[in-house]
Amino acid sequence: MEYKIGICHEDYHYVVNLMEYVNSTRDLGVILVAFSSMAAMSEYLDSNYLDGVLVGRENKLQEGFYEEYENLTVMLLSETKENESGCIYKYQSAGGIIREILKRLNVGLKP
Repeated sequence: MEYKIGICHEDYHYVVNLMEYVNSTRDLGVILVAFSSMAAMSEYLDSNYLDGVLVGRENKLQEGFYEEYENLTVMLLSETKENESGCIYKYQSAGGIIREILKRLNVGLKP
């Protein structure tokens, strides 16, 4: 099964590069969809499904976002390595990021 994750970060080049790499490596079990803004992500969610979203700390969730998309797993991408309240470290390998995403989705990982 593949999980579809939206990703929105202020560094759009990073987002696109990560998305292209992850999506070209189909055996990771995740498909990333890149967004340039939270408004674009919300618009996408109006007619499409995502299993979760990964957003940068600078991307503010619109008021009512959690209520409107209550079944969506929201994960924060951090530029600091300290595991601040469950954030995913931005500068680790793509595989590491995917493992962290799957953990937060409570998906059993292959050893």
